[in-house]
Amino acid sequence: DREVVAQKRLTEYQLKGVLLGRIFSDIKWPAKRLGARAPLVVGIAGKDPFGGAKAINGTGRVGKYAIRFKKIAKTSDLKGCHVVFITRKQSASAQKIVTRCRGKGILVVCETFRAFKAGPSVILYITRAGKPAFWIDRRILSRERLHVDVSLMRFDEAQVMKGVVAEWGLKVKILA
Repeated sequence: DREVVAQKRLTEYQLKGVLLGRIFSDIKWPAKRLGARAPLVVGIAGKDPFGGAKAINGTGRVGKYAIRFKKIAKTSDLKGCHVVFITRKQSASAQKIVTRCRGKGILVVCETFRAFKAGPSVILYITRAGKPAFWIDRRILSRERLHVDVSLMRFDEAQVMKGVVAEWGLKVKILA
């Protein structure tokens, strides 16, 4: 096995940003939810841990869609969102957010197992070994009429790490 090692250590949210970009590119929203020219609106419940939309894929874009972040301070702010990211500090609000998003075709992403129990579609986390990982509840995606590309189901951690390295322009060493 070959392993990619970055000489510059990425932050947790740089890793999560690239992984979110991968997830966003493999989720298909119904045409009436996400038009051809519309931005992909990502609601952030809590303080933006990414430092802006450019953290997603390093470009602030997924395919043909520009990404726009929107602060979610109250549930009425969910209107117009395609994705809601529930930060660690907002985990206690997960049930209320998930309930409000149900049936609206919104991809709900969280970063704690406590929040995931409330019913988001995806949990995104960094393992103790510092590697990006996620779980997807396909039943919830189906209920929300969101379709997932099969390539996402064949998630390859090394492939994502190579993508992180390429996206952030890092120098790498290949270890045998």
